[in-house]
Amino acid sequence: MYDIVAQRLRLFLAKKDITCKKLSAMIFMSEATLKGKLNGTRTLDLNTIISIAIRLEDLSVEWLLRGEGDMFKSSSGVSILSSSVPIFTGETSFIYSMYKEEREEVKTLLKQNGILEERIRQLEDDNRLLRDQVVTELNLNTKL
Repeated sequence: MYDIVAQRLRLFLAKKDITCKKLSAMIFMSEATLKGKLNGTRTLDLNTIISIAIRLEDLSVEWLLRGEGDMFKSSSGVSILSSSVPIFTGETSFIYSMYKEEREEVKTLLKQNGILEERIRQLEDDNRLLRDQVVTELNLNTKL
């Protein structure tokens, strides 16, 4: 689903002649990171989509996320973000799906972080033991 949104975003940027470099400056993100998100090597997350939607005022969020309507906002200037009508509802919504994926990724990263912290503690303990053994050996050798 993210690749469809990225594809639509690339199409919009091409139509508006907006470079990745220019957009990255607009949303305060490195160009390399943004390129990765647009070409699929990185996840195009909700925060990035929101930042882009805020900066590209004539981009229709309805079109970007759902592929419905015109690529550009209507001439009335009404933003889909400020509309009182909800864009998505229910657990099958695009945003909810992104939220769930992000949450699962955070859980996984926290678990991995805990494993790495434990491994660091083990290595520090091993290092202390080895250092103590070396000191003991040096003390024995100096007595001889």
